[in-house]
Amino acid sequence: FVGQCERAPWEQEINVVATNLESFFRSYRLPSENGNPKCKASVLIPLYAGPDNRVRVLLCQRAFHMRSFPGQVCLPGGKRDPEDVDDVAVALREAWEELGLPAERVKVCGVMAPFLSRRGISVTPVLGFIDPPGSQNGFDMNINKDEVHVTFDAPLALFLEKSIHYRHDELQLLDTGPILRTHYFDYLCEGTQFCIWGITASILIKAAAACFGRQPEFPTDTPDGPRYSQLVWTPDPTGTYQAVPRQDGSENTEPVLVTTYNPTSPETSDGQMMMVDDV
Repeated sequence: FVGQCERAPWEQEINVVATNLESFFRSYRLPSENGNPKCKASVLIPLYAGPDNRVRVLLCQRAFHMRSFPGQVCLPGGKRDPEDVDDVAVALREAWEELGLPAERVKVCGVMAPFLSRRGISVTPVLGFIDPPGSQNGFDMNINKDEVHVTFDAPLALFLEKSIHYRHDELQLLDTGPILRTHYFDYLCEGTQFCIWGITASILIKAAAACFGRQPEFPTDTPDGPRYSQLVWTPDPTGTYQAVPRQDGSENTEPVLVTTYNPTSPETSDGQMMMVDDV
């Protein structure tokens, strides 16, 4: 799914982002469906203009009683259900279930290439504009406390800046996979310190680059490991994905997701997948 971004009614930065996203998705090639749907998930990247007219992204902190990743910062989203028709449907359903965000209040701009989690799950980001929560035209937040502890927002440009808020580490993907750079952003919001890292940080770096039309101020790859664009992903019999470096050392624009890798086959240009480094 790729929709033309509706021009946001706000001034300054939000209109620049809307223009950049229109250009980005106009030339963007969508990933093809591939792999086991049980290992697919989607997240919504809800964007809006804050009081300072900076573009902000709405984030969640997972409930502390959850069995997996309690208290971690994430985007609204989750795994695909059998009744979900596509990635957009997943993201919008999860945003409604977690935050009470009605699907009709989201102006969907487009779908980005999937990211791969450290657990081998394909995670597809869906970009969309919303009105600021609590504003005259915004939705009334209704947090599902079974899943979400609290929500907050952060300036989207934060995820391109090399500042005192940014740090990185190297972690291994899928236990036996390559070593990848993991990004961390420390952010203070209304007296509470949050750490945005892993797959959420990687998704937001890529989204911010598309929104602002520029690359981050820091390297996204490890200096000695394989570049993201030198890796090909293939689903194993369980439906999770494994990373396979290209034998000839060549690169793609982004890593491709294929059922059977053939370095001479034009089919490998379908289905781009960006490698990530968290859950």
